[in-house]
Amino acid sequence: MAPSAKPSARESSLPLGSWRRDAPVIHLGVSAKPIRIGILGDFNPEYHSHLATNASLQHAADAVGRCVESEWIATPSLLDPAADQTLARFDGLWISPGSPYKSNWPLIAT
Repeated sequence: MAPSAKPSARESSLPLGSWRRDAPVIHLGVSAKPIRIGILGDFNPEYHSHLATNASLQHAADAVGRCVESEWIATPSLLDPAADQTLARFDGLWISPGSPYKSNWPLIAT
């Protein structure tokens, strides 16, 4: 949004609306190794929150000049004996919005 543009009704109702427009962007430089994020949840393209999760990770990476790779990890796969090794591949984990999950218990236990 251009600095002179008036915020939309939705933006002005957000408590951090002005912060989003005026926040300085810190560029850390593109790292040779992407940041790997595992998203724990059962991806459903019908859920706006799931699409927004993907977009928000990319937006954050772009804002700081980094590469990000994200991968959705289905909750039933957390019951697999090799789940610890699967999760260890990631630099960070994000529990997705949009329950009900196919398998709640392993998600909570993780």
